[in-house]
Amino acid sequence: MENRMITELRGFSALSVMLFHFVCVSNNYLKSEFLMDVFDYGKLGVQVFFIISGFILFDSLFKSEYRLKNMPAFILKRIIRIEPPYILSLVLIIFIAFIKFSLFEHGNGNEITLTVNQIISHLGYVIPFTHFNWLSIVYWTLAIEFQFYFLLAILFPLFSKKYSVYANICFLITCIILSNQLPEVELFKWFPIFLLGIMKAQFDHKVLTIRDYVISLGIVLTMIFYTLDITTFIVGTLVTMVLNINKELKLNSLRFLGKISYSLYLFHTIIGFLLINVCLKISDNYVFRFSSFILISSVVIWISYLINNYVEIPFKKIASNIKFKN
Repeated sequence: MENRMITELRGFSALSVMLFHFVCVSNNYLKSEFLMDVFDYGKLGVQVFFIISGFILFDSLFKSEYRLKNMPAFILKRIIRIEPPYILSLVLIIFIAFIKFSLFEHGNGNEITLTVNQIISHLGYVIPFTHFNWLSIVYWTLAIEFQFYFLLAILFPLFSKKYSVYANICFLITCIILSNQLPEVELFKWFPIFLLGIMKAQFDHKVLTIRDYVISLGIVLTMIFYTLDITTFIVGTLVTMVLNINKELKLNSLRFLGKISYSLYLFHTIIGFLLINVCLKISDNYVFRFSSFILISSVVIWISYLINNYVEIPFKKIASNIKFKN
């Protein structure tokens, strides 16, 4: 079971991304340049999520004494854990698209843009290798996560040994080189962010000495500064500090959002944008829009809570019953 501080960070990440999308990617719904400037930083919640993912996954594999022969079971566990809510979100998008076409666009000369091949491409997270677009603006991160699962499942034996500091740096450099050669595989670009979480877990499990951890941390953060951007460098530094302080914020609201963070992340744009577009047509009164913004956010959180309880948790329990054979 992940500790409360990690859960709070997950909640902060999901809330930040949701507010970024609702404020900054919603046709200026709140009509406030100030709020757009402030909540634009919410998109960095994705980087926070990547760091946490690196930490949680390495920590989980180490504690379960994962071996390379366990890879099929590990991938099966991840598929059972993450695919049902994801597939449900795809079904909801398709349903909304057909309803919209049937009620508003049918007979106007417009054709529905969804195709079977596009939908199938989503099931394998292979959209970057096709000419199709993602059906949700958050799905690109899920593709990176899935690539990360496979990568860590293969390389974990290298990352879990005493010489892992050299494996970390060698693969970091390899990813930076490959990110230019294979831009479709976005994991290579973002791997330094995942590595921040991996290294913290390595240090916790005494795979890295404090000297190796500090040196490799400095190298990775320097690479992030030069290959990504200053804001990602700052976020990486701050989250790393929080992970090392390991002190919970004792915020029940963030802890609650952390528990439903995956469902919230998946469904907030699907449901939120649908409701925002309806409200855009009702009134441009600021009081109405701000009030509806609060209501829409609450509805999205409530629906995410239900999906977490009735879809995500049951499949999580099924996945937990799959054990590694050592």
